[in-house]
Amino acid sequence: MKKVTITTLLIIFSISFCQAQSLQEAKEQKKQQEAREKQRKEAELKEQARLLKAQLSLDDLLKLQNKDLKYVDDFLTSRGWTFDGTNIDEEGDMPDGYEMVEWSLDKNKSGLAKGFFYFYRYTQYDNAVRYQMANEDHLKQLEKDLSKEYTKMPADAITRGLESVYRNSPYEVIFRKEKKRSEEEGADIRYEFFIYNYVEVEQQLQEIERLAQEAKERELLYQNTIESAKKKFEQKQYEQAKQDYNYALKLKPENADLSIRNSKK
Repeated sequence: MKKVTITTLLIIFSISFCQAQSLQEAKEQKKQQEAREKQRKEAELKEQARLLKAQLSLDDLLKLQNKDLKYVDDFLTSRGWTFDGTNIDEEGDMPDGYEMVEWSLDKNKSGLAKGFFYFYRYTQYDNAVRYQMANEDHLKQLEKDLSKEYTKMPADAITRGLESVYRNSPYEVIFRKEKKRSEEEGADIRYEFFIYNYVEVEQQLQEIERLAQEAKERELLYQNTIESAKKKFEQKQYEQAKQDYNYALKLKPENADLSIRNSKK
């Protein structure tokens, strides 16, 4: 009877020990799982904070549009953006009269990124900036902020998308929502903001049109004056013909040789 009791006790002790060990292992596994979950959440929060820091507000974009290149580079770099390069070739030429500098956010080997920022420096115009982000909620917030201070112009349909224009003198902000091409990679819908000084551009365009109109009128007056000089010369009104040729020369000094030849005929 005593042997049975000892054996029973040994079995009970062994079972209790195994159960305690299993509970300890389960407790340890749960602790490790909780630690991993905590690390995962901390990593997610850290990543969210990093991306939130990289996002550019409307105030940021307007400020960058007015700053110099060094300021823009320092600002974006401090937010986690990476400098990608410029459109300037090795000889330092500026194609089409402007410089374009590009930054990206988390760009991969395929050229896809969470965001792109372009800074344009024109020789005859104010700076302009273009901002692209894949975060739809962020882009919608930017458009919401625009509607508070900017006047929305009628929306237009563009190739594969829509375009909205907002104005608050002297700036114009163009917001585009565009569907990607079938052969392209990345997000199905792309969003971008383009900010530039539209007042300055309109003034420049008006000046170009004015100069073109003046050139057209000057050319017409030049041709009429030459025709008048020819007729007076044929009528042997040499002095009047010479005066017309001299006036034509003032209108178009680049035709001096032609005017002189005509006056001697």
